[in-house]
Amino acid sequence: MHCRHGRGLPTAPSTPLLKVKREKYALQPQHAMRVYSQQQNLPSIFRKYRIHANSLSYFCIFYRHTFFFLEYTFAIHPESSRFDIDMAPCVDFTNCIYINYVEDRMFHAVIKWAKCIVLSAGFAAAATLNATDAWADTDALRLLTDREARLPLADPIDDQELIGFEVISPDRYPNYVRMMGLFPDGGQAMANLARSVMYDGHVEPELKMAMGLAISRETNAKYTAAHMRRVLGANERGRKLQEAVEADSAGTLSPADRLALLLATALTHDVNGLSDEDFSKLRTYYNEPQIVELTLVACFFSYFNRMVDAINIPLESWALSPADERIVAGSYAPPSARVGLLSNNEVAIVAQRLERSVPNGIDTSWDGVEIVNSVRAMARASDIRDAWGRMGSVMGDSHIGRVMQHYVSNEVSYRNDCYYCKTHQVRKLYDDGVGINHIASTINSDDALTARQRQAVEFARIVNDDPTAMTDEQFAALRATFTDRGALEILNVAARFNFMNRFTSGLDLPSEQYSIDIYDAVEDARTQ
Repeated sequence: MHCRHGRGLPTAPSTPLLKVKREKYALQPQHAMRVYSQQQNLPSIFRKYRIHANSLSYFCIFYRHTFFFLEYTFAIHPESSRFDIDMAPCVDFTNCIYINYVEDRMFHAVIKWAKCIVLSAGFAAAATLNATDAWADTDALRLLTDREARLPLADPIDDQELIGFEVISPDRYPNYVRMMGLFPDGGQAMANLARSVMYDGHVEPELKMAMGLAISRETNAKYTAAHMRRVLGANERGRKLQEAVEADSAGTLSPADRLALLLATALTHDVNGLSDEDFSKLRTYYNEPQIVELTLVACFFSYFNRMVDAINIPLESWALSPADERIVAGSYAPPSARVGLLSNNEVAIVAQRLERSVPNGIDTSWDGVEIVNSVRAMARASDIRDAWGRMGSVMGDSHIGRVMQHYVSNEVSYRNDCYYCKTHQVRKLYDDGVGINHIASTINSDDALTARQRQAVEFARIVNDDPTAMTDEQFAALRATFTDRGALEILNVAARFNFMNRFTSGLDLPSEQYSIDIYDAVEDARTQ
């Protein structure tokens, strides 16, 4: 059977081919992640779904917060870049957990390997895929030019100095800028953020582009992948990184490059990112400002991909060809010292924060902490931090209200189990007048939410889990309730906290005591 995208699957056979093992269900995600990080020779489809080769007879797929163990034998053939999987036949599906359906994105990274397994509603079929990487198929990407955006795209802005991933001109005006037009200055802020992430700081722009491509391939974010391929194609260094990412041949790159790409894919799948062991390796090649910058890059693409894919913006036809040349549009410079020096901008950020009054004017509530740790950490990449802050400020006066924003951000943070953001979001709900017991009730059950709050939270779950699964009907329903502006705000908040969850958990930032106290009270109330 030849199956490129998992569609057109045959009728389930009368005799099931595979049995799913339940006895190892208790294995923790971080355990599998750490084991995976040692296995660089596995194709990215296995890394993506947390394949854990703990013996020669089992592997597991981590799929939507559940582990699935399947009997198998495997052989790796490095000399031919082939990975063969033969599933052992079995007939007993009694009391088994199995994957109910398969999505397109399960296949995009396994094209170079001879066989993969398609599971659907109690049956399995071996799918033989051709040797061409789907991401290198320009005709497939061209189909994105016919997509219809789910929100109105703003007219191009007459700004002669606007730069995003590349210089923006009237004939090359990207839709990722136009999609933010419902926010005042939203298009300019998005362009500035894209430019800063790519071209500011102390990490080579081409490596950050490659991180964006790797993340986009992992999450089936074809729009972003097309733009990253375009800017990577502008010079030899970029083309080499693109080839390594698309061929799953990171082993041809330097250890520093490999670790940056590993950080990107690790944070894509788990807000905790790298294991302690791999993070220690990262620190041998990059100083702390660079590590913060690399983390911000991964966080940005987690945010950006959710925005463009949920809105379903069409790909520009000009984005299908390589850029003419790599622009010089930022402050990038390799580190000049053996340690990360504080920049003038970093010093200014800290000084400005110290001059601010503490929220609510109650110093004791914050236990004397006037600069939260997320700001302290992000200041180490101050130019990107400024661009991210500007992106956050464009929402202006909220159309959905602060409490609604906090319910959305809290849902995302709990869904991703980001301790730092959970403590902050329950504290924000509390500071805005929501009682401890009610916060606990809304976390335990959607029944405690109003109909509007429930709709926003359910939408946020889709954005968080898989924005490519968003349907036109789901987005239209949100627009009908909240208007176009409100729908964009809900999406932006959900996407932003995918950014913040990864930044704070990936760097293992400690929460501030006042937020911890409120969070502990909420968790106590949840069990009563």
